[in-house]
Amino acid sequence: DGNITARTELSETTHLAGRLAWPRVTTVYTRYGDWFVFVCLGSLPLVLGFVYVTSRRTRGAAESGTRFDAPRRRPWGERFFAPMTEPR
Repeated sequence: DGNITARTELSETTHLAGRLAWPRVTTVYTRYGDWFVFVCLGSLPLVLGFVYVTSRRTRGAAESGTRFDAPRRRPWGERFFAPMTEPR
C-alpha cells in the first residue's frame, strides 16, 4: 500500500519486523521462466545450418553459371570497400 507503519529517529540503529505484500502480477517470465532463452539457444544451430546451406547453394550456382540471372559474386573486400585506384 505504501503506508508508513513505523518510524525511527535520525541515525538510530534498529530493526523492523513485519509482513511484505508482494504484488500478484503474472508476467510471461514469471509464468514460463527461461523457456524463451532455451528455445532461442536450441534453434540457433538450425538457423545457422540453414544459412550455411543456402549460402553454399547460392554460391555454387553463381560460380558454375547454372542460373543465367545470377551475377558473379565479387570478393568480400570489394563488396564493402571501393577498389583503390590511382588519383588522376
